[in-house]
Amino acid sequence: MTATQIVPKELAVEVITEVIDTAPGNRQPIGGINVVSPGGWIAARPSGTVAMYRIYAESFREQDHLQTILNDAQRIVDGALADS
Repeated sequence: MTATQIVPKELAVEVITEVIDTAPGNRQPIGGINVVSPGGWIAARPSGTVAMYRIYAESFREQDHLQTILNDAQRIVDGALADS
């Protein structure tokens, strides 16, 4: 999955401010994607042991907001993988 495969412009009803798939310092691939919004972020990376993606997320707000981020993360990853 690459940054160009991320189509949605919002994460938990907030504008996505950054999508990266390379490390900022050396521009090397990070093995997945990071999606950032003002209220939180997600990271999605393929598992190294099984055929699945792992999704990590953080909300800078409350638990309900985190659940919204996780729901959106699943939709974003599913959409990116469907286009692969």
